[in-house]
Amino acid sequence: MIDKKSVLKILKSNDLCVLSTVTPDGKSQSALMAYTIKDDFTILMNTEATTRKVQNIIENNNVSLVVGGFKGDPSIQIDATARIADNQQAQEAQQYMLSQNPELSNYFAPNGRFIIITPDWLKYSDYSQNPPEIKEIFFIENYT
Repeated sequence: MIDKKSVLKILKSNDLCVLSTVTPDGKSQSALMAYTIKDDFTILMNTEATTRKVQNIIENNNVSLVVGGFKGDPSIQIDATARIADNQQAQEAQQYMLSQNPELSNYFAPNGRFIIITPDWLKYSDYSQNPPEIKEIFFIENYT
């Protein structure tokens, strides 16, 4: 039986996800992104300041992510809120990301922004077994 700790382990064993944001006029946009996750499920990313995702998050902080789901591995869907880190948060995010993945130093955008993502809801799905194992996790009360 999958639990929150097991899901965190899976998320930590991956480093790529699809991040979906919403434009000011309601259109979805998705991008493949490298990420680092903390023990409290906070997800950290870095991107160029001029990307569409940065503007989208400033206008509408609701995002979704998908991790895994290829070649029989479990998939994890996440609904979350995102924010662009201020200077202090950006320094902390960068330090944490480098402590977990030193190779990221070659990929940080020179004029980049750090994105801090806080999950509201998570769905784990493993269709490699019969019956499939599916588990939903809520991070906030009264999630609708």
